[in-house]
Amino acid sequence: MYGPPVDLSFRSLAQISDALAAKPQNRHRSAKTNSEGKYVCCSMILNNNKLPNLVGFLDVLNHFVDQPLKLMWLDMSFNKLKTYLYLHVSNLVCTCCLFFFCRRYVISNLTQLKMMDFSAVTRDERVMAGIWRHSKIQSKGTKESSHD
Repeated sequence: MYGPPVDLSFRSLAQISDALAAKPQNRHRSAKTNSEGKYVCCSMILNNNKLPNLVGFLDVLNHFVDQPLKLMWLDMSFNKLKTYLYLHVSNLVCTCCLFFFCRRYVISNLTQLKMMDFSAVTRDERVMAGIWRHSKIQSKGTKESSHD
């Protein structure tokens, strides 16, 4: 059973690494931690901060979450993201193209994700994201071997 999300919202975080020094809000008494003090949950809230990118996100996820590979829900809305994800109120240009590819990228890398931007991740999206990821891995391998 998973507990409530790790809530790092409204912390004025200027860099994702700033979250490592923050204490998550505990709105729920049922927040469970393991013996290492990591939260037994599958979701994280980082909304309403000042984050310009996600550099170091995996370090933060590993720091707070007991099983980071089981992340199913992530709220990064109302930040200053411009290049990585399209989330609510981000300042992206050409969102029509970026949203499609960013969603597929996120789904292909966070395989346990159930919802993104308040929309369920469909079976077809998982299949297409898997195909897309596989083609990117093959493409990367081809580029590396051509440089030999």
